[in-house]
Amino acid sequence: MRRRVFQVRIPDPRPALISGIWTLTFGLYSVIFSFVKKTAILFLLTAALFCGRGTSVKTDTRVVARVNSDVIVASDLTGIMPSPTSDTQAWQQSKRRLLDQMIDQKLIVQLGRELGYLDSISAPLEKHKADLVRTELQQYARGLPVSGPDVARESLLLYTSVHLKLMELPTYDTAQTVQMLLKNGVPFESLVVRYSRSKLGGPGGEMGYVPLGRVPPEIASALANLKPGGATDLIFRGIYYDFVKLEDRHLAPAESMTIKHDQLVLSARARKAAEFVQEIRNRVQYDERALDFLTTNPDSVKSSDSAMVVARLPDGYKTRVGSLLPTVKSYGDVFPSVRRRALKEDIENDILEREALRLKLDKTPDYQAQLKRLTDRVLYEFCFDRQVNARSRPGDSEVTAYFHEHPETYPASELTPELAADIRARLMRPRQQENVAKLASELRAKARISVDDKLLAALKPEKAAK
Repeated sequence: MRRRVFQVRIPDPRPALISGIWTLTFGLYSVIFSFVKKTAILFLLTAALFCGRGTSVKTDTRVVARVNSDVIVASDLTGIMPSPTSDTQAWQQSKRRLLDQMIDQKLIVQLGRELGYLDSISAPLEKHKADLVRTELQQYARGLPVSGPDVARESLLLYTSVHLKLMELPTYDTAQTVQMLLKNGVPFESLVVRYSRSKLGGPGGEMGYVPLGRVPPEIASALANLKPGGATDLIFRGIYYDFVKLEDRHLAPAESMTIKHDQLVLSARARKAAEFVQEIRNRVQYDERALDFLTTNPDSVKSSDSAMVVARLPDGYKTRVGSLLPTVKSYGDVFPSVRRRALKEDIENDILEREALRLKLDKTPDYQAQLKRLTDRVLYEFCFDRQVNARSRPGDSEVTAYFHEHPETYPASELTPELAADIRARLMRPRQQENVAKLASELRAKARISVDDKLLAALKPEKAAK
């Protein structure tokens, strides 16, 4: 499971500097840890066609097309149309092309069901369902009530600025060494120079003044009772182990406080939702040394190490090395810090999923609709790979022959894996186009398809997603 952790952007005069240090974007990891190599899907816009409709799009259940037993309603189409331009004729033409693509996609999904592929997609579907359950959890948290004290606290957080210095350490053992040195009076700044892995801050870990309301919650909590000049205890945050020094704290003048009440309420609601989710994550108690041991070199882990506890919950539930080792090895040959971060994401997101299921959030109508859309998407990708990509992939001998026959394009002395991948994609692309067109034609010839041309023509640009 690849997930995203809650992020807070810090609007500092040096936004690139601050967000680079304090925003851990999990998109990088989702690329590194992709278990399924995605092949380009040519004229079918899979992501767009299967995405959920935005809240700004009004549901229109009028049936614009029937594809055997399935229907495509008006809002399915308008909800994924691009924003209209002044050229309404071009918008109308693209609307028809997109509907044709949706029809072809419905046919491929139906083919997948006929071929019994639903059983084959159970594993990837379960992985994606976990994401969906967590999304429902976040929506639930956003509905938590906001009180007057919550709004007052939000105002204080947003109008208080703190002058910080940051030290990021790569391993638990290093963090323990630094903590001992701090307690013995070694200056924070000298330890930053010697141990910190962060290269984005200024000398001595300088971060400048930051609005307290935009500081990551785990750091903000550590600063709560700290006096200027003091340093926090060890903070576990993402890949790193952090220490933060508070240089100064000040409140903005009253005349500069211009945020309206309704904006403060929205900000407080978002913060409560984030804290709700973070509190669930914080239930996990890690053995940091066991975590480092497991993720540094998984191949060195022996069977005798399988009983070692990596994480536990307050209710006594334990996660051991033996159950986590296959997952860690599946991450491949990447930096230990990346494996470590991904493993913590997996463990913590499992906790989020269990909480969502306990609250029965998977029973909501929205979840059921999203689950059907998700199932169709996963089934479509699986069927497309079997029925189109499998027939389009060139063999190794074809790739090698193409390399030798086109020295003007590939002047390298030997065929590297990177060049082979480029040649394979070059050879595969026209075959995909041919095979998908052939498959769509065959499916259309046997299908019962009807389009309400009058309704289709009546759909106006202003009904598209904005």
